Amino acid sequence: MKTTQRLPKKIKKVWQLSALLSLVIGLAVWAIIVWAVGHFDWPKWIDHIFLALVLLDFVTELLVIPYRYRFWLYQITPTDVEIESGFFLHKQTAIPISRIQKCYFTGWTFVSVLPFAKCKNRDCSSRA
Repeated sequence: MKTTQRLPKKIKKVWQLSALLSLVIGLAVWAIIVWAVGHFDWPKWIDHIFLALVLLDFVTELLVIPYRYRFWLYQITPTDVEIESGFFLHKQTAIPISRIQKCYFTGWTFVSVLPFAKCKNRDCSSRA
């Protein structure tokens, strides 16, 4: 791609909030596992391993944010929309403009809270 653009910097905040939401959900499930371990006399190491996995997932999601931001690029030309992602698993996708009929903005709740895009077409709608 010649004149590519990066995703908006606000996407980093969305990815951080998404990692935080994953952590909260993981800790809630961990609390249920702690209860189950105590209630059903399961081995104590089960909840320790699950907590370690939840924390590892959270830290990994936070550490991957700069990588994701750096290697997600896009370009809108008169003929197509080109999306390029990844370094080790490089992927390039071209979508012809003539194939685009409607645009929907989808994503987590955070995407609808933080304004990312403005749709100039009346047919475009936002679904979170």
